[in-house]
Amino acid sequence: MGKWHVTSLTESGATGPFDGWPLGRGFDRFYGFMDAETDQYAPELVRDNTPVDPPGSFATGYHLTSDLVDQGIRYIADHVGDNEEAPWLMWRAFGACHAPHQAPFDLIRKYDALFADGWDAERDRRLARQIELGIVPKGTHLPPRNDSVKPWSEAPDGEKRLFTRLQAAYAAMLDHADQHIARLIAFLETVGQLDDTLIVIMSDNGASQEGGPFGMVNAMGPYNLRREPIEEKVARIDDIGGPDTHSNFPLGWAMAANTPLRRYKQNTHGGGIRDPLVMAWNKGIAARGEAAPPVLPCQRLCADPARHRRRKVAQDHQRHQANADRGHELRQEPRQRQGAVEGQAAIFRDVRPSRPGAGRLEGRVLPSPGRALRPGQMGALPPRSRLQRKPTISPSANRPA
Repeated sequence: MGKWHVTSLTESGATGPFDGWPLGRGFDRFYGFMDAETDQYAPELVRDNTPVDPPGSFATGYHLTSDLVDQGIRYIADHVGDNEEAPWLMWRAFGACHAPHQAPFDLIRKYDALFADGWDAERDRRLARQIELGIVPKGTHLPPRNDSVKPWSEAPDGEKRLFTRLQAAYAAMLDHADQHIARLIAFLETVGQLDDTLIVIMSDNGASQEGGPFGMVNAMGPYNLRREPIEEKVARIDDIGGPDTHSNFPLGWAMAANTPLRRYKQNTHGGGIRDPLVMAWNKGIAARGEAAPPVLPCQRLCADPARHRRRKVAQDHQRHQANADRGHELRQEPRQRQGAVEGQAAIFRDVRPSRPGAGRLEGRVLPSPGRALRPGQMGALPPRSRLQRKPTISPSANRPA
């Protein structure tokens, strides 16, 4: 569900090929987009292997995040209704919070006050909170500001309002996604799937520097050689997060998002490899300080632990025996190729030479009664002295009188 940015652009069109699409890589269903990013109000959607139109628009209240959760609830409901005991996996890759940062306007404006004092104060708050939660050790200090990030106090008032609104759009997009994740979790609880579901929430990288020092209201402009002066950005402040914008926050807020590390997602040595991670599993993760109860991978399918162990032992034995048999065959094959196999006859055919005078003969050995060759096995070649070239038949020999 959502972003699938692992297929070459030349292979993501309506005619495929589809072996690199989700259904060609092991998933049963797919609903999402094949690009690095997409408009959250007018996404380029694909269902399974077919491009489809979004079921709504900005005017009708559509947003991709809510749509992805709607479709996910539908798929889980179908699965549970058909076979609730069967295990399932759903990989949900939201467009949030990748650019473009788009979210409901009322939610965006809610965050203006929270970030009005700027990225320097925000970094201090986040570090203090991380120390309190034990995410970083006590005594951790912030590194100097990143290159091209000026102190918040030096930004003019117009730029401060712009930078604050761009960060508010990012925060609102994340808040919006959280609300719909909660809606999905509530559905899992309703259908009795929550306790046995392992939920993993993470980001794919640290915060990005793609917004540049002043952020972007239309991040697609530079790709089309169109500049976006700071005056134009400020004039469009009330459009940020809406359907006519493709916004991204400036470097200062990306720096704050990577607290307490330096640099950005593109700099793996300085912060890009650190990812937020939240895990929840009601029956599998104990409270801090307690021993986690043992949970079998297929506990819902194997209510009897002894039965599970017996089946596991049997499967291990089968794999071990198959590997042993394969090893014996590999040891035998070199000896079989050394000479003729008694009781086998050979059929040989001419092979067209790749160059004059380079003719050669190839043979295939037929198995004797009661012994079958494995698929693809050539078997043993008889001694060279027994090779007989098929007689050459003149084209005129079969000509009717």
